[in-house]
Amino acid sequence: RVVINGENWGVYASAQQFNKDFLRDNFKTTKGTRWKIPQGGFGGGAGGFAYLGDDAMNYRPTFHIKSKDDLAAWAALTNLAKVLQQTPPERLEAALAPILDVDGLLKFLALDAAMAGGDGFYTRVADYSLYLDPKGLFHFTFHDANEEFSLSGAFKYPADEGKENVDRHAFAMEADLGAGPVWKLSARVPDAHWPLILGIHRTVKNLGVELGDNK
Repeated sequence: RVVINGENWGVYASAQQFNKDFLRDNFKTTKGTRWKIPQGGFGGGAGGFAYLGDDAMNYRPTFHIKSKDDLAAWAALTNLAKVLQQTPPERLEAALAPILDVDGLLKFLALDAAMAGGDGFYTRVADYSLYLDPKGLFHFTFHDANEEFSLSGAFKYPADEGKENVDRHAFAMEADLGAGPVWKLSARVPDAHWPLILGIHRTVKNLGVELGDNK
């Protein structure tokens, strides 16, 4: 919850950068292998752990490695996909126990669903990160939080909700530019709502954010 000058501005999502500092803070080590999965291919794609064989080249376009390239880590990744896809349900829990933080994954999925991420694992198995710790255990974590508390993106929202509900909104935004700095605040809102944009700009102008137009 964000409160500015005593005024409640609502609930916002924030995600820590997935780097060695993140590992040190959460796992007490900087070792292991990190992947970013920006585009997962929806449920049937590699990001959803479709088993594409044992050749790591089949997974590299989807799983972007962010640490030292390690063939053993890739073998562990392909094995995780194989176990998830080919193990009978009655044996799956035992098969996953030594290679996946199952409790952590369940918490990750619950939080992702609760925050209604429009661009994450829950909706299209994308924009998440994966960590293989030195003990050989996989952990899921968020990559970004740019579409949390949304549906399926700003452009799809009007189609799903209908114009009647959209007109009730004074302000909404979507950003998909990664970790780059915000340099300008522009809008396309009714004139009656422009003061709200001006109020937001007064809050962020000291960060170097310019005021754009309202077109």
